Amino acid sequence: MRGGGTGLAQAERSASTLDRLDASANVQKAQAHARLGNCYRAVDTDAQIVVVDKRGLVRRILIGWDPANQAPLRQFVEELLAEPATAG
Repeated sequence: MRGGGTGLAQAERSASTLDRLDASANVQKAQAHARLGNCYRAVDTDAQIVVVDKRGLVRRILIGWDPANQAPLRQFVEELLAEPATAG
């Protein structure tokens, strides 16, 4: 019976070691995610829309977003799509 008891204790120690390794890996993952998140916070994250016409000219730049801009922006884009692709 002694061998069985030793095996069980050894299995418990192994399981405990694996639990510690898993916890350590999770801590490392969390730290990596935090560092990555800090990188993104250093960048301005406001929405930015640049409308370019068929000739490649920037016709409008919107920074930030307000849902009230959706209908006017859609109308503006539809007007641009109706314009001829070349000047004159």
